[in-house]
Amino acid sequence: MHSQSIIERFRWNEEPLGLERDGLLAIYPLVVDTNILLSDVIASLRRRTPSRLLTLAHLGKLRIFAAAHVSNEVRMHLPRMAWEHQLPPLDALQWWMVNYLPIIRFVDVPHLDLGDPRPGHIQDADDVPTAELVAILAPIISLSNDAHLVEPGMARRDWRFLVEQGQTVATKDIIFMGTVVTASMGGDLGLRAVRATIRPVRAVRSTVAIGAGVILLATLALWLRYRILACDETPDKHTSSPRSTRLRTAFESAKATALVAILGLSSILDDATAAADTLESGKVRDAARPETERAIAIRLLSHLLAAAPRSMTATDLVKVLTSSSHVRRTDISATLKLLNGEPAFVRIGASRWQLGAQKAVDPEAINRMRRAIPTPMFAPWQ
Repeated sequence: MHSQSIIERFRWNEEPLGLERDGLLAIYPLVVDTNILLSDVIASLRRRTPSRLLTLAHLGKLRIFAAAHVSNEVRMHLPRMAWEHQLPPLDALQWWMVNYLPIIRFVDVPHLDLGDPRPGHIQDADDVPTAELVAILAPIISLSNDAHLVEPGMARRDWRFLVEQGQTVATKDIIFMGTVVTASMGGDLGLRAVRATIRPVRAVRSTVAIGAGVILLATLALWLRYRILACDETPDKHTSSPRSTRLRTAFESAKATALVAILGLSSILDDATAAADTLESGKVRDAARPETERAIAIRLLSHLLAAAPRSMTATDLVKVLTSSSHVRRTDISATLKLLNGEPAFVRIGASRWQLGAQKAVDPEAINRMRRAIPTPMFAPWQ
């Protein structure tokens, strides 16, 4: 099953070159451990509303990855945790299956010699796959409450703060996408013009480019207002003022509105830029020094697919690999062969690839769970 986020749909036709992780509409890969998902599911179920983590995942700002075994661990521990929080275990399992499984990409982590000593220091065997996934994708945001992952530097414990920063960063994307949709109402030409600015603007971290876009739209609105008034030949029944006075008044009113909007946007976008810097500093550092060609190739493909705006074809990957100064042309063919040989890379449709796989919701699974989990006569949530 492949579930697309809003940003993925918005960027579907974009060329896969230049995959910035810190610009407009960039996708932040995120590795989570079992305990993070358990805590988030319980908190979200108690409120009966999507959590920040879930909302950002559906938006596409955060792309959640987890080791393959995490799905079974959540399913095993969630009923007990729901019972402890006085919630129906079956409701918790259904909430997990319907809202979380379709957006999390579970990766069958290959065992690689990456030259990173940290995964080897993990004492709990259940945490090793998560540590190896972090090592493959580093630098990356990694969230866990498990001391086995936090102490060696493979995860951050302040996950709620980092997710909050992600929400702040997402405001810039929401404003930008809203601007594009608004401009598209002016016709196909306006939509093409704004879409043409997506790639260069994404690479600009300051608010100058967005501010210029807002000013451009405000100028367009003023021009349209002027044209409408200029073409209105009917006499004004409510005022006897000259047309030039009415035009000047309309211009000043629109100018003041545009100025207030620009000042407000500037503050919001400055906060988003600061939050993006916080996310960058919160990433797990890259300590991998792979030596084998297989390890180098798998790590390269994983990085490309983790942050790509859409699932990629072999042609897309060739374009990116060819443009990279770190890849020899003779290695590209051998690298692409790994797509079919490594379970971490999942085929979507006939010719597209992504890292990890979402799990489809099985309607019969809920019925099987109801039979497997007996409801006590005096349940703690009643």
